[in-house]
Amino acid sequence: MKNIEKELNLLPRYFRIIGLVLVAISVVLAILFLVELLKIETEIFENINGSILLLAFLLIASSKEKIEDELTLNIRLRAFAIAFIFGAGFMIIYPLMNLLISGRYFQNYGPFGILNLMFFIYFGQYYRMKKSR
Repeated sequence: MKNIEKELNLLPRYFRIIGLVLVAISVVLAILFLVELLKIETEIFENINGSILLLAFLLIASSKEKIEDELTLNIRLRAFAIAFIFGAGFMIIYPLMNLLISGRYFQNYGPFGILNLMFFIYFGQYYRMKKSR
C-alpha cells in the first residue's frame, strides 16, 4: 500500500474542500453573470469561469479520500480510464452524428466542455463504484 500511495502522490484531503469552494465560487459567478450583475464579455467570462471550474474539479479528483487504500486507488484508476475512453469516444462520435443528422460536420465542444464532461463521468463512476464496493 505504501509503495502505491507514494507513486501516486495524491494531494492532501483539505484540497477537496478548496475545490468545493472553487465550485461554489464558479456557480456564484455564473449566476451573477446570468442576471447581468457582472458586466464582462461572454468569451472572457467563459474562459475565466471554465478555468476556475476545471481547477476545482482537478483538485477534487486528485485529493486523497479519508480512507485511501488499494481498493480506492483501483476504483480511482478504473474511473479515470472510463472517463478517458468515454471522452475520446464522444469526441469521435459526436461530430459524425452531427454530420448524419444535420448534414454538417461541426464540433461545438471546446476543451472546457470535453474536460468538464470527462470530470463528470469520472465523478459519477468513482462514487458509483465506491458505493457498490
